[in-house]
Amino acid sequence: MKLKLRRTLARIEELILEYEVEEIVLGLPKNMNDSEGDRVQATREFAEKLERRTALPVIFWDERLTTVAADRAMMEAGIRREHRKEHVDRIAAVLILQGYLDYRKNKQSDAEGVILPADGETD
Repeated sequence: MKLKLRRTLARIEELILEYEVEEIVLGLPKNMNDSEGDRVQATREFAEKLERRTALPVIFWDERLTTVAADRAMMEAGIRREHRKEHVDRIAAVLILQGYLDYRKNKQSDAEGVILPADGETD
């Protein structure tokens, strides 16, 4: 295993312990036509290494258009084009995780059969 990969996995393990992570969400870089290319294969191989090393489940989440959405959000926030590149991956990662968390929350609400109003009160 390459040194950079070992360091990356070690850092992920530190974060897992620090934040008491129970599952890992990875963006799956599918092509716009829903096909899977080399990047998807590399992501799946990385996920296997993560699962072996951490014993945590790895969930794949479609990352198509998250970079576009991140770039648009920075544009709307007035961040100059030359400064966007340094933030785009981080913001895209936030969008991927938020999409998954929203899905989980909605799935849980559907399973319970009751969706409470935003204020949490019932009539």
